[in-house]
Amino acid sequence: MKQDCKRERLQKAFDFLYNKGIVHSVTELALKMQRSRPSVSRALNGVPEYLNDKFLVAFSQTFVGTFSLEWLETGKGEMLLPEDGKQ
Repeated sequence: MKQDCKRERLQKAFDFLYNKGIVHSVTELALKMQRSRPSVSRALNGVPEYLNDKFLVAFSQTFVGTFSLEWLETGKGEMLLPEDGKQ
């Protein structure tokens, strides 16, 4: 169950990036994260060996100032960080 929730949050974050035109594909996300496309795809599919806290930290750091790491990891708080940079 916990992994499914992480997968749903990651998918929601990816959808946000896609809808904003920041990334246009999983391949582009993988390039921005400097990860292989298969590993990013597996993380998006919720495979535990790929969708782990290390991946979520890398995802968050790739889009600094956009996503709350706490939200990605636990679901607490808001998905997006405040635009003024204050948490």
